[in-house]
Amino acid sequence: MFETQYFKQQDGSKIAYKILEPHNPEDIKNEIPLVLIIGFIRLPVIILDNRGMGESSVVSSDDPISLDLMAQDTIALIKHLGIKKFNLFGWSMGERQWEALKGIDIVSKSQMIKTTTLLLHDEADEMLPITEGEFIANAIPNLKFIRIPNAGHM
Repeated sequence: MFETQYFKQQDGSKIAYKILEPHNPEDIKNEIPLVLIIGFIRLPVIILDNRGMGESSVVSSDDPISLDLMAQDTIALIKHLGIKKFNLFGWSMGERQWEALKGIDIVSKSQMIKTTTLLLHDEADEMLPITEGEFIANAIPNLKFIRIPNAGHM
């Protein structure tokens, strides 16, 4: 369990936060963290490493990877945890991303999304140009697309 930490503001307010990755607090200054502001309701945060990335493993380094396989792993985790309803936030897919996307028809996959979707794309993303984000945005019904100026992939 990750411990709640606090810092005091100048006016005396006490601000609570948790660092979900077990880091030395000094290391945070040298990294680019994701800051989640969850406000009114305290929601659990589940962090999933795709297979073969981060702390997840594969049976063999030659094992294939695909977008469908990544989706199946995510669904299996949700079922494993017994979760009935959830919000999903995705950001990059790891260094095997290009291998997973080979030969996939991203437009037909995107059109399968039936829920309201928010797509944020950095205008200066060098790994996935903004034109790719725009292309995907046009394929997903019920989508709000926001371009983030002066920002790169991370």
